[in-house]
Amino acid sequence: METAVLAQRTVAPPGSNDPREPVMPAPRVIADVSSYEQMLAALRDRVNELQVNGERFDEYCGLPKGYLSKLIGIKPIRRLGMTSFAPVLAGLGLRGGLMSLAGRWMR
Repeated sequence: METAVLAQRTVAPPGSNDPREPVMPAPRVIADVSSYEQMLAALRDRVNELQVNGERFDEYCGLPKGYLSKLIGIKPIRRLGMTSFAPVLAGLGLRGGLMSLAGRWMR
């Protein structure tokens, strides 16, 4: 059984040499976005992938009832902002990142 567990491990924790210590799987790229609309579409896809119930999600994340649909619905009436961005990403098991595109910046 230990062999099966070790086979699933793909990324070791920093500074860890203990094979018994749990290891997180390598992150999976969910989407590559370059606009707010693309980000919303990616969040909608993630909600569908996880089969999220909106009202339970709102409660879990500490958002007002029905807020997720106001944020990422087809015609959003609210925008993800400083208060809602982190709880929504965390609730969907996501983390953001920025990439530099070589040669695609203005001087």
